[in-house]
Amino acid sequence: MTFPIELRVLISTVLVLILVPPASSLNNTDHYCPPSSCGNIPNISYPFRLKGDPPNCGDQRYELSCDENNHALLSLHDGSKYYVSQINYNNYTIRIVDASIQEDNYSFIPRSFLNYYNFSWSWPDWDISLFTEVVVIVNCDKPVSWASPFYWNTTSRNCSNINNGYGSSSNSFFSQYSKRYIYLMVGRANVMDVEESCTIEQMFLASWPGQIYADPNISCTDIRNVYSYGFVLSWYRIYCGSCEYDSCYFHEYDNQVYCYRWGE
Repeated sequence: MTFPIELRVLISTVLVLILVPPASSLNNTDHYCPPSSCGNIPNISYPFRLKGDPPNCGDQRYELSCDENNHALLSLHDGSKYYVSQINYNNYTIRIVDASIQEDNYSFIPRSFLNYYNFSWSWPDWDISLFTEVVVIVNCDKPVSWASPFYWNTTSRNCSNINNGYGSSSNSFFSQYSKRYIYLMVGRANVMDVEESCTIEQMFLASWPGQIYADPNISCTDIRNVYSYGFVLSWYRIYCGSCEYDSCYFHEYDNQVYCYRWGE
């Protein structure tokens, strides 16, 4: 009996997934150490390590440091630093916030220019979490059509009138655009979605769980909340090295990482 090629591919794929154990079920006893802690991060353990831990602890690619204010810091490959807000060892995620954001005022625009491609190619140790999206700040000479995809409007004048902690009410990111139109684009926006009168000013990652999409008019406080919450990355790729095959993927339904061979 001959099966159609599509069915044979499906059967082969299912067999691979059945026969290959979860990569994340493999023990990492060579890297085991008692957990370290820093500030609000009490359990820094594999694959993470704290700077100064014994060399066999954790993985050097996921080293954290503890600053003078007892904040756990993660440095990405471009040298940018991020405060660690949360580590979830159940689903291999870490939530981080740009360290350049000032918590007590409105100088809250991240300095790093990030999108999905940073983590697809440039930084293979990390992956974008399912909870993370790209947010783009768009600066326009004139109002855009509400039919434009991904656009949410914000009033830049409201942001620029808030003192940013440096003794001036006009030094915020938005102050230079007080007579222009500022919009946010959320999601995998295409360059064709940006209208001719607009330019992209900043691109960053966000995992804000709030309902900002329900209202097309976003306040300055909403934007600050999005920034200060940070974004979520996944480190599941560390387990791909345990696979006999070429790649692995994270299965969100059982929080396991599985080995996978493309084309099987």
